[in-house]
Amino acid sequence: MTGHLKEPVDLTRVTCNVIMKFGPVKMLDRKYMLPDLLKGMGAKLSGHLRPAAGPWRQTWNLQLPEAVPVAEHRILLRARTDSGKNFLALDITLNFSHRFRPSPTNGGAGARMLHGSR
Repeated sequence: MTGHLKEPVDLTRVTCNVIMKFGPVKMLDRKYMLPDLLKGMGAKLSGHLRPAAGPWRQTWNLQLPEAVPVAEHRILLRARTDSGKNFLALDITLNFSHRFRPSPTNGGAGARMLHGSR
């Protein structure tokens, strides 16, 4: 992700609302603190945890749980700072129309990886 912060942000205190849909059905509607959300997806906060106002760039490699069913999913993520200001909005469509087979190139355990950068 690449963006511009209007003011300093404490990433350890960012709250994320995550909605995961399969068609019209909500499979998940939950709030997380950003560090907990990342930890649950095999990542962690890195770099400066309290970036100053100005240009900001961040990349996380996320691992989705095996329990995610084979289908097309929509993930809506809305994040707010600890003062309640909008921080981040992502609308992601993921197509899991097939399962990956274990191989040396994908980690050997059939794990599905999502790598995003904007």
